[in-house]
Amino acid sequence: MPDWTAPFHTPKMETDEFAKQKAKYVAEKGYTITVPSLEDIIHIGTVEPMSDFEKDAWKRKEFNKLSDERVAELRKDKQKKRDRYKAMLSSPTPSILKNAGAILTSLDDCQDALTTLSVVGKLAIHFAPRIIGKALLGPIGWIMTAADCINLVMTLGRLFTAPMMGKRAGDLATGDNPFSKKASVKRAARLSKPFPTKGNLIEVAQTTDQIFGVGLCLGPIVGFVEDVVTGGIRSALGQPVSVNYAPPHTSPALYPASRVPKAALLVLASGYQPDDETLNQVMVANYLAQQELASNSEGWNALDAVQDINKCQVASPTTKNLLSQEVLEEEGAGPEYFGGWPHSNKPWAPITDIMDELASPAKSSLRSMMEYHAHDWNGFLLGSLATGSHFYTMGSLEGEDQVRYDYTVQSKFKTIILGAGLYPDPVTPKSKLDLLARCIEDYEQSGHRLSLITILDVCDSLEIKLLKMG
Repeated sequence: MPDWTAPFHTPKMETDEFAKQKAKYVAEKGYTITVPSLEDIIHIGTVEPMSDFEKDAWKRKEFNKLSDERVAELRKDKQKKRDRYKAMLSSPTPSILKNAGAILTSLDDCQDALTTLSVVGKLAIHFAPRIIGKALLGPIGWIMTAADCINLVMTLGRLFTAPMMGKRAGDLATGDNPFSKKASVKRAARLSKPFPTKGNLIEVAQTTDQIFGVGLCLGPIVGFVEDVVTGGIRSALGQPVSVNYAPPHTSPALYPASRVPKAALLVLASGYQPDDETLNQVMVANYLAQQELASNSEGWNALDAVQDINKCQVASPTTKNLLSQEVLEEEGAGPEYFGGWPHSNKPWAPITDIMDELASPAKSSLRSMMEYHAHDWNGFLLGSLATGSHFYTMGSLEGEDQVRYDYTVQSKFKTIILGAGLYPDPVTPKSKLDLLARCIEDYEQSGHRLSLITILDVCDSLEIKLLKMG
């Protein structure tokens, strides 16, 4: 079984060491994250957050203290923020209008964190070989149903002569595909104590697209470390939040990473539909943030450290970005645009409400965006990032050794039949292929194990001829 921790743990660098590493990274790559194997397709640009010196000069309008290039960059970034804010105000969706300030702040938190997280994190996503790219970008797509897997097998059977080459190509096409996996934890020991329903849910193996919402709504718990430090949590009972032991100060990346899960959840659950570039920023930031938080979870875990966590209320993101503050002031943003959490339009919400109310809309939003991109590389990227982020969240909450995942029967069908060097005859009537797809889906629903003998028997009973590769 593949190792979901393949991106490795992020290094725990002290401030001086991190500054050197960041300077080296920026000198080599600038402020751009390039998705591996797609360097000519997807680039995710970031803007370095303003330093204290730059903030002071900007407030005083002493732009001559900054380089012309930096002033131009910051003005362009400010205009982007203004355009986003105005687009939110023109939305017919009330939850977006009432929470525009919180949404803008959440986008800032994700963007600002990327400049730090890109230095320590890794985007370990394995894309399908370009040789089969046309098939996957065409009629098959990333959302792998049983019928899609059968079509993929027939495509690979004709493309490759060696069985193992076809199998490897197929594995790369589906290995990071969220609709080909199912995941769970072996035992939700920590999570079951304060939240028994959520604990039971993540103990049951489900296809990973079904639990995107669960992973997103649990993310803010993993990010509690920053909330504890900044006062971003309070007790629903009006009493001080009791913390058994203080969060560690391990890395300059820890606190920016802690803000991202809450920000990503709020963006996705608000109903706001960001453009592709912005959505990629949010999802990459969440993926890298969960890596950083997972690397620190042994030193501080909210479920162990914060007493009565189910009685905690969490503050919605509040803007710390000077350019966004200026935009909001210049646009005359009143209190009616700062509701906070989209389900209640209030700045504080119980963590239980966040988990119960925001999981479904966040999942639906992400799913619809992936379906919109079902036939391009962006869709694959979004699903892979969401899946990886969920694994890290479960690992942070319950421990890496408790996370397990498996492939769906649909995906296993592809691996088994290609490994045997076989594929259905392309002239097979669609009606028979549909029956084969239904049989595969029945095996997935029933939990029965699929084997080569089973596949051969089913194909024989359906009178589907299997051809040999090569």
